[in-house]
Amino acid sequence: MHDDNDLPPPPEKPDPQDCCGSGCIPCILEVYEDELEAWREKVAAIKARRRERTSSEG
Repeated sequence: MHDDNDLPPPPEKPDPQDCCGSGCIPCILEVYEDELEAWREKVAAIKARRRERTSSEG
């Protein structure tokens, strides 16, 4: 049985001061948001596969 402890860790959130305020494209804060969304999707997919396996083992 799996639990949330073996899921990949979320991306490290940058400090607001890590942004230089110069309008970088992409901004470090935008990069973090993109990485966070990708992480959420990955975790959701892992959990969905686990549910499928658990229900098929039934």
